Amino acid sequence: MAENRTSFDGKRVLNMDEAHQVGLGAFCFDSREWHLLAMMPDKNGTPTLCSFNIGDAKADPYWYWNGDRDKPTLSPSLHWPGHWHGWLRNGRFESV
Repeated sequence: MAENRTSFDGKRVLNMDEAHQVGLGAFCFDSREWHLLAMMPDKNGTPTLCSFNIGDAKADPYWYWNGDRDKPTLSPSLHWPGHWHGWLRNGRFESV
C-alpha cells in the first residue's frame, strides 16, 4: 500500500467542526491541550481527523509539542501506516 506523499500548510481552527469544514491541514487543540487534532490525508488523500497525545508523557504514543499554538512542531514524526508519514514542523505538515 503506497503512502500519500504530500506536504501542506497547517491552519489553526477553533474546534473539530471547523476543522472538518476547512479540511486538510486544519488543526485544533482539545480544551485541556492534551491532544492536537489534525485533518490528515488517508491513503486516498481524503482529509481524516487524527488525534495526537501532547499532554500525557506517560501515555503511549506521546508527541513532544513545542508549545506554539499557531505554528506547532511535534516530534517524533507522525506515522499513520499505509496513509501518511511525515512531520509537523513550524505549522507545516511535511511528508517523508
